[in-house]
Amino acid sequence: MRVTDAALSIVSITAVLSRASASGDQGLVLSLESAAQSEDHLLFYDLFLHYNKHVRPTPKWGLYQTDVFFEISLFDILFLELKSQRLRTNTEMIMKWLDSGLKWNPANYSGVHSI
Repeated sequence: MRVTDAALSIVSITAVLSRASASGDQGLVLSLESAAQSEDHLLFYDLFLHYNKHVRPTPKWGLYQTDVFFEISLFDILFLELKSQRLRTNTEMIMKWLDSGLKWNPANYSGVHSI
């Protein structure tokens, strides 16, 4: 579902509340300003509006497998105790996979290919 550009591209809203009184009050002027949203923001909003991070990222449940690339990098050995066989490390774990729910046509978002 694509959110219309008009809904998110509000340049300015000006509301004027005035009071007519015999004392000649100037009234109250309320001005709200917001910049137009970029295509990156629109894309992010469109992608994650109905996204559920608790569902396995596959186009058809049960028909396709989800291949996960798994990598672990060892940076430091922080603690090593041979007698008790304890080891504490500083590591980084990277997991990557394709999520079919996070695809879009770049032409619809001014050529944005990644966010």
